[in-house]
Formats: sequence, C-alpha cells, structure tokens
Amino acid sequence: MTEAAMEDLAPFVGDWRLEAFGGPGRSVFEWALDSRFLLQRTEVDHPDAPKDFDLTYTRIG
Repeated sequence: MTEAAMEDLAPFVGDWRLEAFGGPGRSVFEWALDSRFLLQRTEVDHPDAPKDFDLTYTRIG
C-alpha cells in the first residue's frame, strides 16, 4: 500500500459510535505493529448482530 493510500485511511482511526440492528454499537480503528496493520473491531449491542474483526495489511514488500 502506498503512503498516500495509508494517509487516506488515517481519518478512520479512532473510536466510532454506530447504530445497527436497532441498537447502539461501537467500531474502533487502530494502527498496529508500527502501522503495518490497520485493525477494526466492531460490536453492536444486539443478540443477532455479528462480532467483527478486520485486519488490513498496509506494507508492500
């Protein structure tokens, strides 16, 4: 991933409140391992809502 593409992802980093399945939720984006990975964890306070964990690899080579 290019530096420009990584900079495009930077606004996502942080703690986000959301609503899904009719209930409140939270999504957290954070850099990991010297910014080689962008992690996203999402949880919604509803029994039918899936738990979500995403990992984006950001370095080439």
